Amino acid sequence: YEIFGPAGATANINYWDAEANTHQVNAAPLPWTFTISTTLPSVSANIMAQSDGDRIGCRITVDNVVKEEKQSAGVNPQTFCLVKSA
Repeated sequence: YEIFGPAGATANINYWDAEANTHQVNAAPLPWTFTISTTLPSVSANIMAQSDGDRIGCRITVDNVVKEEKQSAGVNPQTFCLVKSA
């Protein structure tokens, strides 16, 4: 997982781990990354974030291949990325 935006911005982030348990990180400095390693045959990946900056983006990379990437701009922008089967 990656959340990116302007330097100095922070984001509130919610994501699933390998077992689809939800986790929350508040006021994470951007850019933010988190790596999940698993031996499961398939995993659903989901991340959502809202920033106090003027733009934000998310990216899900699986085995060094970008599977999903989205960006948003505006006041307190939000974004999400979802990969149903990674």
